[in-house]
Amino acid sequence: MRFCCAVFRRGTKLALDVPAQIDVGSPSKFALGGMALGMVAIYLVGVLAFNALTGHVPRAYEDQVLPVDSTVDIAGTQFTVDEVAARFRPSMSIASENKTPPILDVKYEVIDNTDANAWSLVYFFVWEDETHPNALYDRSYWIYRAARYGYPVRDIEYVQIDVDKTTGEINRIRFESSPDDDYNPTFAQHYTDQYVQNADGSYRMFKDGSGDVKPFSLPSVQVPFDGEKVSLAAATWNHLYRLARDSDHLVDGSQSARLSYLTAEEYQNVKYVRKGTGDFRTSEPQAPHDAFRVAARVYVIGCVVVLLVLIRRRILLSRE
Repeated sequence: MRFCCAVFRRGTKLALDVPAQIDVGSPSKFALGGMALGMVAIYLVGVLAFNALTGHVPRAYEDQVLPVDSTVDIAGTQFTVDEVAARFRPSMSIASENKTPPILDVKYEVIDNTDANAWSLVYFFVWEDETHPNALYDRSYWIYRAARYGYPVRDIEYVQIDVDKTTGEINRIRFESSPDDDYNPTFAQHYTDQYVQNADGSYRMFKDGSGDVKPFSLPSVQVPFDGEKVSLAAATWNHLYRLARDSDHLVDGSQSARLSYLTAEEYQNVKYVRKGTGDFRTSEPQAPHDAFRVAARVYVIGCVVVLLVLIRRRILLSRE
């Protein structure tokens, strides 16, 4: 019988060039390295995607935030929320030798702080960006920030001003600060500074503790004012704040940037839940984060097991 590829006869030896061993389970070192890098890349993409899709949480203290068309009473005088926000809007400076992107907008909330008999004015300075002193870290961190906090990437930092309803004076100031005067730290640590008014008009300063810095307070600090506006300055590249000094100069946009009301929709869309907001906070639901952490652990363990099996197989085959 004729076959198109071969003819077999009884007693005929089949002569085919077949390798003594076909290695189908021993990837090269380069292949293993590529697989490992691919697994890491998939993990990082998953982390970024999860952060990008989550964080759109509504404002938890919405019932305390005054509507944009409402009025407030301060020392017997009525003001619209826009008027009171403009009246107490802080100024923002920077040390002459430092540089920073400009301020694009200033968002605000007016909150009825009944426990303190005060109107809490929370200002959010919207900086065009923040620039880390290390260019490589700056680009890498920018990608994470775009996923974590939303795009376009902005640096949004708060200042809380509490205005006494009866006297009309600023009786408390709160913002995030740095532990020292280093404008370009590699890793900027966040602290909370609070200035509480004393009977003589000065302010008592409280700084919370973190890391190696213990909490401390100063009994009497002179807070700089420009009329009724607190004078602050950017203390670090990522816009932690401090009190302004005579040698500072105003940041571009500090006075000219548009002052506008922070709506509930914008709070949710721009992920303000992941930003500092002072005394009034919203907690992000943790169930999705817990589920993602479990899935991430399973994925990492699975990748490690697969790589170990392939490495073991390669070692065994190399010994044969």
